[in-house]
Amino acid sequence: MLAQTSDTASIENFRETLSLRPMLIYTYNSLSFSESRFTDPEVDYIANAPLAMGLRLGWHSYGISYSFNIPGTQFVPNAPSKMFDFQYHHNGRWLLGDLYLLAYRGYYTRDSARRVTFHPNVSFLRIGARASYPIQGDNLSYSAIFDQGESQRVTAFCFPVGLGFYYQRLFLPKGREIIQLNERYTLEIFVGMTGVVPFRKHYFAAAEASIGFSHPVNFNHAVAFSPTLTTAARISIGYTVRLWSLALVIYSHTMDFAPAPKQYISLRSGTVELAYTLRLFAMPKALRWLEYGQGQRLPTSVE
Repeated sequence: MLAQTSDTASIENFRETLSLRPMLIYTYNSLSFSESRFTDPEVDYIANAPLAMGLRLGWHSYGISYSFNIPGTQFVPNAPSKMFDFQYHHNGRWLLGDLYLLAYRGYYTRDSARRVTFHPNVSFLRIGARASYPIQGDNLSYSAIFDQGESQRVTAFCFPVGLGFYYQRLFLPKGREIIQLNERYTLEIFVGMTGVVPFRKHYFAAAEASIGFSHPVNFNHAVAFSPTLTTAARISIGYTVRLWSLALVIYSHTMDFAPAPKQYISLRSGTVELAYTLRLFAMPKALRWLEYGQGQRLPTSVE
């Protein structure tokens, strides 16, 4: 039996040479609009995103991935949303980061009778990043619970604190009125809590929740203080052994805006990912040139 290589008593690092990670991915994006947050009902504008298949090739701490949409997997017929959705989540030991490049055009709504109306001119653009530091995170591996790059041995908790910065545009025709966010820069500040519980030796369950506020930024003049709520959540449940892992990871981010007095918009985005990770401990002959300059690898003991 091959023994696992341990970095600490809390976290195991498998020290694989290569990893292959096929994924089934669903991305979602929606806008909720209300003329008055507390009196008028919300109208949900939803992008009709298809399922996607992806593959990630990892080498040491580096990786590259590619995904493609699966034709015919939109949930609503005759609502052809156009989209470019790039989300990258970095799960380091001391720095956590998220990058976004979201461009959506065409959303659908449902009335009380569940009838669908497609709105081809509704569009949304976000370019931005979040970064956070996990306070008391020495015994918790984000890589283990959200990337399955390591194995979490013990129950652990930490408290991420961080900042986000975004460039966003929104175009939302509503009757004769047009709701717009034109070249809006936004600063986000948030705090949260993360916990992971390993159970039955190889299984784990983890969750992260954060709350904060966002505020518009104008580089030409001061802006009146008008913070709005932001929330984010991640859930992961899976099974990890030395050679492979299987996990379901869900990520969601919500940011509220008030484009005009009493008006309210909530922007939601996220991903649902089912991923299988296969770890390879010997470099194939055709790729051994990649190991030049990496030095001697740590030996793997055999029991």
